[in-house]
Amino acid sequence: MAKTHATALALKTAVRSFWNTFNAIDDLFGGLVAERESTQKTDTLARLGAAPFPQEWAGDREYKTAIELSYTVQNLPYEVSIRIDKEFIKYQQWDEIANLGANAGMKARAHRQSLHSTDLINGNATAGDDTQFFFDTDHTDPGAEYQTNQDNDLTAVIADADVPTDLEFAAAVRAMKQKFFQFFDDQGDPWPVPGGNTPSNFVLMVPPLYMSVANRVLKASDLTGPVGNDLQGGYEVRVNQFLTAPTTTGLIFMLYAGNTHKPLMLQRVQDLRFNTREDEVSGDMLLEGDWWGRTAYGNWREAILYTFTQ
Repeated sequence: MAKTHATALALKTAVRSFWNTFNAIDDLFGGLVAERESTQKTDTLARLGAAPFPQEWAGDREYKTAIELSYTVQNLPYEVSIRIDKEFIKYQQWDEIANLGANAGMKARAHRQSLHSTDLINGNATAGDDTQFFFDTDHTDPGAEYQTNQDNDLTAVIADADVPTDLEFAAAVRAMKQKFFQFFDDQGDPWPVPGGNTPSNFVLMVPPLYMSVANRVLKASDLTGPVGNDLQGGYEVRVNQFLTAPTTTGLIFMLYAGNTHKPLMLQRVQDLRFNTREDEVSGDMLLEGDWWGRTAYGNWREAILYTFTQ
């Protein structure tokens, strides 16, 4: 069946709307994800340890071997397929076709955000490259010189985990920011915070339940008391709709965006594709999208979990 001018226009409209929307939406995880290419179904994510600290040169050079940490990730295929009845083309319902294409673009962007969010939610029960849970109280680097336990899984008992006060929430944010400056690498040297105290590097990711208190602590000059607010303007809030109650009640995350190491990974075998075509049998319009890859954990020193309990 030959394509009519109307069919060709409908196909083009859907594709253009998809990509315009996909590219226009801010990435919730922007600056927090390292991307890498993969060419096999099961791939190994490998990370080299830290470089040694410079030392006085006396005699021959003293070479130290960088440790290697790794874990395997199995790539998966993802797809979205939509059928539009041929009547929408026959009656030239371009606006609705454009709206559906745009919605598909929005869902494609949200899909990866959902996968990264699930990784965060499961991070205190899923192992990273050091064989410990990604969020854990006793991280060490296998084979490293420095073996002191390190903690990126913080917690506090409060009266109501659903409704932390501004002082309770500020204490959590303060503890997380401070923690980034207290990590050590596998050589026992301070883990670098390259941006220093640059506010935009400290990304506080919260469920909608905590949107109000997170923004109050970010913006208010005084907190309940009143007491001065040393955290004012000191971080960035990103409200994540995929962190929903009751699964994540009490959970907030601070992720550091200013390092070459990232807290999360995106492994791609094939990047996102989106095409449209006409069903040769029915005349319906078919929208088809797919990508192949997997989200995974990056460096645990770039991510902190804080849990409110009661």
